[in-house]
Amino acid sequence: MRLLAHTASNLQIPDLTQEYARYALRLSQELQDIGELAATYYTLTGVHRGNGDLSAAKRYAEEALPLLQRLGLRRIEGLLLYQLTVVYIELGDYQLAMAYALQSIELLRSVRDNLNCAYALLRLGDLYQKFSRPEQSQIVWQEALECQSNETHPT
Repeated sequence: MRLLAHTASNLQIPDLTQEYARYALRLSQELQDIGELAATYYTLTGVHRGNGDLSAAKRYAEEALPLLQRLGLRRIEGLLLYQLTVVYIELGDYQLAMAYALQSIELLRSVRDNLNCAYALLRLGDLYQKFSRPEQSQIVWQEALECQSNETHPT
């Protein structure tokens, strides 16, 4: 059901996305499947962020984070932290966004997910701009470019 929600989201069918996501959430809770619950929360984070419902995106991300940490799913945790970075940038809380960006970059580097690390570095560079630190932005953006050129697909 979670994959159907993700597919419906990609096809931009919001009603169907919500229906499948709610069903996936209910099933994973009833089955007490922590892995699927974490994955469903992660999916809901992206769906709600994409729909502009930042409050719901933040809520689902905060539900997913401890589960992902408990399961040791470091790559997904890094991706979720990136989602939180974007959410907090959009909410205007740049300090918290910076903290999440740094955590995301650390995790994504540790699992050698260069592509997503580059995205997180780009956001970090944007944040340095917001803090009037253009030299730091340039350094981080260059680092993102280097990460991208060394991109390997994570397993």
